[in-house]
Amino acid sequence: MKQYTLTNWDNSITKKGLLFFAETAEEMLFHHSHDSFKVPTLNFKYLCYDIIDTVFEIEQEKLDPGNLFPLIDEFMIAYQRDPVIKQLYGEKVDSIFDQKNEHGIYVNVFKDICKDRAAETTRTKFRKTLSFLIEDLNNGDKYYKALLEELSVLVNEECDDLRSEKIYSLTQALLSELINRGYSIEFLYSTVIEQYFSEQIVSDAIAAFDSFIQVFTFKEKEYAVFFPISGRIKDDLVNCFNLEIADNIFEMFNNQQPYIGKLIITEMDPELARSYVTKIIEMFLSIVQYDKHNIRSFEIRCSDVVDTETHKCYYLREPVNAILRGKRERDHSISRDVCPHRIKNLINAIPSPRKSDKGNCRRP
Repeated sequence: MKQYTLTNWDNSITKKGLLFFAETAEEMLFHHSHDSFKVPTLNFKYLCYDIIDTVFEIEQEKLDPGNLFPLIDEFMIAYQRDPVIKQLYGEKVDSIFDQKNEHGIYVNVFKDICKDRAAETTRTKFRKTLSFLIEDLNNGDKYYKALLEELSVLVNEECDDLRSEKIYSLTQALLSELINRGYSIEFLYSTVIEQYFSEQIVSDAIAAFDSFIQVFTFKEKEYAVFFPISGRIKDDLVNCFNLEIADNIFEMFNNQQPYIGKLIITEMDPELARSYVTKIIEMFLSIVQYDKHNIRSFEIRCSDVVDTETHKCYYLREPVNAILRGKRERDHSISRDVCPHRIKNLINAIPSPRKSDKGNCRRP
């Protein structure tokens, strides 16, 4: 992970689990971390979804039954590594495989599943167990709430080897949950940096953890995405959906391009909003290219995304490729004194912020 000075941390909580949680999350989400340290694609709950999909594909004869073999092993390993799952269903994985037989008597089918993994009855029994787990874990958001409950205790306790191991597993599961439910890795990473490794004071472990979690409401928001447009493609984009284009009279984005575009997008986070705008523009230019037989490439390397409700600005830049780090400077940043919603009536973007809102204009 990157090294931080922790000058914004109160010394009284630097030995608590919160710091290990923050450092672990930063390392798992950092763009240039080694793959083995990054957040896993699936936590236990979403692994269950994946296995059910595989069983369905096998039953449709699109996959061979042998594809289920390694997934059963992965399921058992994931069960043992997830502290929340063991707390909810017991220490041993076989405890969740009790099912009624044809006589209405509960029997444990775990041995049957392990004995003949290719059998059709194995897939039926396994699917029943997975369906129960998914329904139960989603009931009242049980799994997510259990993750938060466990972490909220651990981040406020002195960090030792046993607690560190548990925090690591829970952090993996939590970040995977957030990503699978719609948030981008880039937004998660920037939130970790803003909450724990910026100028924001961290003096209370529980309050700092709650502040991080409250960012994720699982609701879409409306964002105004501002980005530079070259004169070469400006005329082609005039009729692009609800895109608004204006002269770059305020020299935004270091005055790289003569025009500024603005598009309103509803998405889960600002990074996804920027990505969606890129896809819209690329699709529109592809249609123009087909019609006019020209080539109009487009890429949003830098943009300013404004939450239209809170007036908070996100200054988003493309990540520097690993091979270029330390070799040469690639700065796509905007002018230091220019923030889109401080510019009065910029393309009628959003109202000028109240004085209390100006503190929301922070750079990562």
